[in-house]
Amino acid sequence: MLKNFIRNLQSSQNLTSLFWAFTNTFSIQLLSFIITIVLARVLSPEDFGVIAMIAVFIAVGRELKDSGMTSSLIRSKDHNQIDLNVVYFSNLALSIFIYIIIYFSAPLVARFYEKDILISVLRLFALVIPIGTIGSIQSTLLTKEMKFKTKLRITVPSLIIGGVVAIILALNDFGVWSLVWMNILQTSINSLQLWFYRRWMPTFDWDWRILKHHFNFGVNLTFSNLLNVVYKNIYSIIIGKFFSASILGFYDRANSLKQLPVNNVTSALTKVTYPVFAKIQDENSKLKGYYKLIIQEIIFILMPILGIAAILAKPLFLIVLGEKWLPAVPYFQILTLVGLLYPINGYNLNILKVKGRTDIYFKLSMVKKVIELGLIFIGINFGIYGLLVSQIVIAFLSLFINSYYSGKFIGYTLYEQFIDVKPIVFLNTVLLIIFFAFYHYKLNNLNDYLLLALYPIIYVFIYTFFASYFKFEALQYLKTKFFNN
Repeated sequence: MLKNFIRNLQSSQNLTSLFWAFTNTFSIQLLSFIITIVLARVLSPEDFGVIAMIAVFIAVGRELKDSGMTSSLIRSKDHNQIDLNVVYFSNLALSIFIYIIIYFSAPLVARFYEKDILISVLRLFALVIPIGTIGSIQSTLLTKEMKFKTKLRITVPSLIIGGVVAIILALNDFGVWSLVWMNILQTSINSLQLWFYRRWMPTFDWDWRILKHHFNFGVNLTFSNLLNVVYKNIYSIIIGKFFSASILGFYDRANSLKQLPVNNVTSALTKVTYPVFAKIQDENSKLKGYYKLIIQEIIFILMPILGIAAILAKPLFLIVLGEKWLPAVPYFQILTLVGLLYPINGYNLNILKVKGRTDIYFKLSMVKKVIELGLIFIGINFGIYGLLVSQIVIAFLSLFINSYYSGKFIGYTLYEQFIDVKPIVFLNTVLLIIFFAFYHYKLNNLNDYLLLALYPIIYVFIYTFFASYFKFEALQYLKTKFFNN
């Protein structure tokens, strides 16, 4: 199965796409991380907290303006100019309409959080929704054509220019406005470049049946994604409402840092595998084999990264973000476990999208959200830590629920998934306990800089040795990827 998967990637030039998808995602994450480090040292936790308060409204706006129709385009085996026109103009009209709603709703948001500055911050920040839509079709086409190298050329200058301007503004006491202008500049430059690199021009050819086709696919997906967006940000909403902006800032930075390795691995794999899986959506045995490999790969890469990061969280925050961010350390350590389960849950749900069963996808999301709401209301009674622990419980419950449909549609049950990753989980658990003991009981005299430099290197060396000795399939794939091509 491993050889078949690699052959499939090679034959359709997806291996190259996978490399550029990883490079693209990694570059975005690395640049954003560097820019955030500089800004975090200049700006206050409260500035980041203010942006986190409005994040849900921006995310909801972005989700609604698309209505799942670009996903429908990617999934479609064939599309024509009318498909693109319909999706483009629909998204553009929706994005403008959504901006108007957000503009007039801004005072209500400010009243909810009891922060007047949110009115002007939200009204300006929300411009990223219509601006981002301008290049949405070009971006979709590049994804469908797997031209991730081109996307990299577009993204990097956008991030750098926006980031440099934000740092200059932050150094000149613009506070939270530096973060607002950074996002507007990055989105604007990105949209302009998309038109330059992927030449496509809309026409006024229109077909209502095509709109209905893409809308029918996207509507359930959209409502489901909307629920996910709201619930993904619900902790920011609750923390922003019941705690201070500074605590929200600590939570936001801890969560963002946790997502850094998670997004790098999962985003790139999703960009490449979703179009590939769509092509073999009717071949269940192939889908099962490929999903098995993907899940093994994710656990093999993410578990050591998140585990070591959790052990070294204190020196990591001290050196990278500065002493004022140390209260975020325990938040980060708890959230790393959620980060490990996040991509597995996502891939189990992807099976429903590949199978075109967005109706089940939506219903499933509804059921989970009701359960999650109950757990959040229980968790809030125990303060900020109660909320964080509730995220872990929710992640495990979601794993049980999502994997039920993996078993139903492609015969890949949760038990089989566990058996497939058990050796990787066991090896990492043993190694992480040993490394934690060395760090916690100070069995060495290394300073923080040496700890951050040496612990990951030693871990990778030992981990790779045992993974090679026990012939882990995930390691064999990585060797094939990097040394045989």
